[in-house]
Amino acid sequence: MTTPPDPDPAATRADHLRRSRIAAGIGLVLAIMLVETLHVHRAMPSPYSPFVWAGLGTGAVASLLYAWWARRRARAPRDGEPGADADGGTR
Repeated sequence: MTTPPDPDPAATRADHLRRSRIAAGIGLVLAIMLVETLHVHRAMPSPYSPFVWAGLGTGAVASLLYAWWARRRARAPRDGEPGADADGGTR
C-alpha cells in the first residue's frame, strides 16, 4: 500500500481560503436571519422562537469560527518557507 503524495501547498492554501470565505458568508447569512427572527418575534410571538434563535446562533458562531480557523490555516507558513522553524513548526 502506497501513501498518497503530499498536496500542493498553494492548492491547499487556496482551498482553505475558499472554504473560509464560504463559511464566513454562511455565518453572515445566519446572523442576518437571526436578527430577522428577533424582529418577527415582536409582531408574531411564538413559543418556538428560542429554539430557532439557538439553532441560528449556534450555526452562525460555528461558521464564523470555522472561517477564522480556515483563514488562519491558509496564512500559516509551511515547511521550507520563510517564517517556518527548522523542525517544521511556526514561529
